[in-house]
Amino acid sequence: MKLARAFILIPLLSSPAALAVTFDVLSLPPAQSTSSTCQSYSMAVGVSLLSLSPFPIDSEVTMKEGENRIRAALIKACPSCKEFTRDHWKTALEAYSSNALTLGSKAFANVPQLYEFLYQNAVITQKTPLDPAFQVSISKPSIGYFLSVTELEGKTYASGHIVTVLGVDAPKASDPGYRPALLILNSGNKNVPDQPVSDTQCIGWPGGMKPKYVGSLTWVSNYTIKHNRLDWIIKKP
Repeated sequence: MKLARAFILIPLLSSPAALAVTFDVLSLPPAQSTSSTCQSYSMAVGVSLLSLSPFPIDSEVTMKEGENRIRAALIKACPSCKEFTRDHWKTALEAYSSNALTLGSKAFANVPQLYEFLYQNAVITQKTPLDPAFQVSISKPSIGYFLSVTELEGKTYASGHIVTVLGVDAPKASDPGYRPALLILNSGNKNVPDQPVSDTQCIGWPGGMKPKYVGSLTWVSNYTIKHNRLDWIIKKP
């Protein structure tokens, strides 16, 4: 039975209709390159989710290539900036894609409106017992929604952190206190929550110890949203 199941899954996940970001990357996402590159990491993922994307991510190497090229485009858009605005994101994305892609954005009056938008537009709208990487692979979402948070599962990001939302476990609800689980691809999941993370040595501790950041794709119920806003990648007409 196990052999038969493997035989079925291999062609499914490697078919032409599969995502340009592969199952292997989704099941063990690499961490972002530095503590300042969550935006460019998320945009690289968002680009790879597009139907027939010309920017596939099939390994840590191609993930880093996309992340670093978008980061370079951000710096070129504003060399003196320490923080980048959504206008800078848009400029960088258009430069990276030779003007084929741009940034979609929507601000919400409150958090319930943001949840309702996700429920109406996300491909994955139910948490299941399936492995999250497998659930994304078979659902084939074409949009990843970028969300700014200050806390995930007890791990704080005081100045904010951009993650990619790939799904929402939410019925339609008008309760202002309702908080659905979100399927989040996090490029900067802190290995040691109470350890300050510097802009240098973001990936590894001195002496080859475990990394300060790891990537993760998981359903998250405990989170704090910084801005009631979502951004995503769209193809230009």
